[in-house]
Amino acid sequence: MKKLSFLIVLLLIACLICENALAVNVFFTTKDVNFVPNQRLEIEYAAQNGNNEDMGISVFFTGDLAQYMSAEPANFPLGAGKTKKFTVIINFPEKIEKPGTHSETISIKEDRYNQKGTIVVFAQVNQPLRIHVPYSGKYLDASLSTDGAKQNQPITFKVSVANLGDETINSVYGTVYAYNSDNVTIGSASTDSASNLESNTQQELSTLMSSTGIMPGRYWADADMYYDGATKRTDRIEFRIGELKAQITNYTQQGYFGKINRFNVEAESSWNDPINNVYADVTLKNDTQVLNSFRTLADTLSPWEKKNLGGYIELSNVPIGNYTVEITLNYAGKTDFVSGNFEAVEEPKPEPEKPKVFPGSAIATIVGMTLLLINIIIWIMISKKKRDSNAK
Repeated sequence: MKKLSFLIVLLLIACLICENALAVNVFFTTKDVNFVPNQRLEIEYAAQNGNNEDMGISVFFTGDLAQYMSAEPANFPLGAGKTKKFTVIINFPEKIEKPGTHSETISIKEDRYNQKGTIVVFAQVNQPLRIHVPYSGKYLDASLSTDGAKQNQPITFKVSVANLGDETINSVYGTVYAYNSDNVTIGSASTDSASNLESNTQQELSTLMSSTGIMPGRYWADADMYYDGATKRTDRIEFRIGELKAQITNYTQQGYFGKINRFNVEAESSWNDPINNVYADVTLKNDTQVLNSFRTLADTLSPWEKKNLGGYIELSNVPIGNYTVEITLNYAGKTDFVSGNFEAVEEPKPEPEKPKVFPGSAIATIVGMTLLLINIIIWIMISKKKRDSNAK
């Protein structure tokens, strides 16, 4: 029984310590590096002990290029609340056969123990590091971006081009194409050009496309980039042509009679700039009789933003039933109007309080500990029988 009591106490202490274990924090400056043959690359990291106990730190690596990686120091003590820097060192070989992006993992493991050192808890933090190995020859990567434009104003497109090959690209330029929802080309524009784009370098090209005659709405664009006799097409992106417009997209359609209720008006901007001082006037009617009216709080809609404008509707003297709600959205000297249904209903009665139950995770923990204790008891009984048999 003494052994059993000791094992039970040990198990409970271990569970408590494991639940309170805190992981170490890690700070770093980069997640991407480029392969350079025979280069020794050093990257600075820092480990921080956010706990109130001393710990030991171990640094190790996983990934297909882990053999070229090391840390200085790889193992070190870290006092409670302290921060210590360490260096990740990559000794690149002459050549890496597989080009492209290699995903490596830098793992920082904490070894924390109590003052007597009888129980050790391990926690681990993993940080990604991407190593980019150039392709053989000339290899262009390109991505297109834009913030859209206001109606009848030029659309600025930017193309980020990167040379992922091991040879210099002499010249790169391209053409951006815009499309409507039917995939019909509605505009095009030529970018500027870049020269002598060396391996593992990138540059940004740009162009302006006219939006004259293009109606406000959603559109799409991609770009064909030409480099030293080859072509690279970017992924297609979505962009918008905006107009100074905001509209009501939803509103609260039900409230509890006999009390004051929260009422939201959802408004969406179709403009490329912020719209300030946006608010809604709300009127509740029974046929032509006005029962209540109020104004929501004013707010700012960011470009293309959808947001709730909040207010409160008084239903203290409004019987249960269906009514008409009229909402006028006010913005930048313009309005949007919606008329719809609103229902005053009886507030449901609160359900009787249910007996408290353990959450699933707590039940699983209790069941697991119970099974473990049963196994320990069986093991002790079997061991005792074996000892008794040997004694005979």
